[in-house]
Amino acid sequence: MEIKLSITIDEEEVPVEVSYHIANDGIGHYEFWGAKCNDRGEDYPDIDDIIPVTPNPAHLKYITENFENLATKLADEIAIED
Repeated sequence: MEIKLSITIDEEEVPVEVSYHIANDGIGHYEFWGAKCNDRGEDYPDIDDIIPVTPNPAHLKYITENFENLATKLADEIAIED
């Protein structure tokens, strides 16, 4: 999936395209001391790529160096429907 968002780089709003997929942190069906259970988990966006709409070498460098932090912030902006 893709969505258009923006990030701030050096006090400048930079529009970006974010590609992501929906992941889940649940383990599914399991048995614990004879009790059969199901851990449905939570769905969350897992960011695959962040691409500036207008390519700029400085922006690309910043995104590459700060990908994990940016991905976490952008994932918080993406709403997941149940």
